[in-house]
Amino acid sequence: MRALLLALLLSSVSLCVGAQPFVEFQRGDFPLILSAPHGGYLTPDSLADRTCAACVTVRDTRTQEWARFLADDIEQRTARRPWVVINLLARVKLDANRDVAEAADGDPRAAEAWQIYHAALEEASAEIMQRFGSGLLLDLHGHGHSIERFELGYLLSASQLRESDAAMEMRAGLSSIRALHSRSGVPFGSIVRGPDSFGDALFREGISSTPSPADPAPLSGQAFFSGGYITARHGSRDGGEVDAIQLEAHYPGIRDSDLHVAELASRVGGAVLAFLERWYPSAVGTDIVPWPDEAGSASCLTATPAGIRLHETCLAGRVEVVDMLGRRVMAIRMAPGEEWMASSRARGLYLARFEHDSAVLRFFR
Repeated sequence: MRALLLALLLSSVSLCVGAQPFVEFQRGDFPLILSAPHGGYLTPDSLADRTCAACVTVRDTRTQEWARFLADDIEQRTARRPWVVINLLARVKLDANRDVAEAADGDPRAAEAWQIYHAALEEASAEIMQRFGSGLLLDLHGHGHSIERFELGYLLSASQLRESDAAMEMRAGLSSIRALHSRSGVPFGSIVRGPDSFGDALFREGISSTPSPADPAPLSGQAFFSGGYITARHGSRDGGEVDAIQLEAHYPGIRDSDLHVAELASRVGGAVLAFLERWYPSAVGTDIVPWPDEAGSASCLTATPAGIRLHETCLAGRVEVVDMLGRRVMAIRMAPGEEWMASSRARGLYLARFEHDSAVLRFFR
């Protein structure tokens, strides 16, 4: 029924405003949704400009490109693709991260595009819950604040993030990761700003952010985006098992060129997978892969204290790792001399296979 509704909405908007779709919806097969509501460029004359007093019309530069690069990076690493929903309209025509009244500012055609955007997110969430049980939505944005760091929005204000761990625990039910907290049994402050937080995963990839262990909360007076309409509507605050985090990326050295955005996607991709592997293991490790009963010693792969390494004399190629239940936990193209760090995986026995080497490496972590 949801799929039919989305198809009807897509058909409706095409009939109303011509052949050009205004929402890009890429179906996925991985428990991750990437949303980019403010990176659109299209300014069709068939839609009125938003002129309301509260209307913000500034584009979040290169955020739709970030979403595509990030989806590509995760697909390359895992052989599975996230769901991607992008608003192609410029923000002066549609703000998909507001309620419909402010988002479309009274234009019925813009309102239809808004409906399609949120129907796509709902469709992705429903299929993720049906197939994986739980998942994560990342709402990608850009900010122009003076401090060059990521701002991570969980629907918690800067002042709430400055509270004690005990006070923070009382905020869990009001956050966009309510379901994650309920499933984990871990103190809420640890999930938001502790060593297993998304901020910590970003730090390990060289990206500063708040909240995180290194930067637990914005200081009083510092600008901070805590999360918006999409995080509130499509996260788990009001139910469901798909959590949401709003990612606000600064501009210098991050979004100021296509090259930097591609580099950013690679770093964020590593952080996202580490976070998913830590908190969504049943969602990530679901593919059962047939492997040989006996494992020999692979000449191109070497076990290291932290993971596996591809020998310098071997060709670049695809490496897959499975756990002892046959679940694929990694699939990535590795270069000669490159090492894959398995530090985010649970301790145990794993098997690794290289596409140019018929043998299988058995290694412990």
